[in-house]
Amino acid sequence: MLEGWVSVRMLRECIRRLNRGYRAVPPDVLRRWWITLSAGMAAVWLLTVAMVFAGQRLELRTALDWEEPALRAFVDAAPVTFNTAIWMDAAGNGLVLWLGILTFAALAAWQGLALRALTLLVGFTAAYVPFVTGWLLWRRARPLLVEDGIATPGSLSSFPSGHVVQAVVAFGILAYLWASTTRSRGEGLLAWLIALSGVGAVVVARLRLGAHWPTDIMAGAILGAAWLAVLIIALRRAESG
Repeated sequence: MLEGWVSVRMLRECIRRLNRGYRAVPPDVLRRWWITLSAGMAAVWLLTVAMVFAGQRLELRTALDWEEPALRAFVDAAPVTFNTAIWMDAAGNGLVLWLGILTFAALAAWQGLALRALTLLVGFTAAYVPFVTGWLLWRRARPLLVEDGIATPGSLSSFPSGHVVQAVVAFGILAYLWASTTRSRGEGLLAWLIALSGVGAVVVARLRLGAHWPTDIMAGAILGAAWLAVLIIALRRAESG
């Protein structure tokens, strides 16, 4: 029934081109790419575990008591309203980011840039590992300071912020691919400024909505940046070989 759909034919063609492009990559290049990603993910996972245990110890020592007054102060002084923050928060929503990742991965596959397409797909999928690991290891309660916690999913742990991890990885890798493609320094700078603006919007939104404690946001930014660095290093090592 879907045989006549243009979108279905285009999807199949993208998959075909991605498969053809992947097979055309020299085995040593693929091996270098996969090894870098695997080693990098192991390092990011260990970093996640270390940060979880450090956070738990700080909490036991009441060294995180500053977060509640800090979050209250931020909410009171925030330049955006609760409703505006809801709209801004969409920039870090997994479904929205997946639409962007899939779109640009399809464009890369269509152009025969298999490793770039796969870096987008594999990289964003693996971005779930650090924050899901954090949630499983530390059942940290979400703050209930804003609107009685209406914007906080009580079933999910708070540390680290998954929205921030995903935003840093998605905006960051897209900015890198854009900046590495253009010859204009100005355009490259624009790409990174847009990425920083997107991440900044998510950070402000998550805090304004009271969805996370400040250290959740910090941890999400660190872990997202660490995995982003791995993706960039893996792609650069592969493309330079």
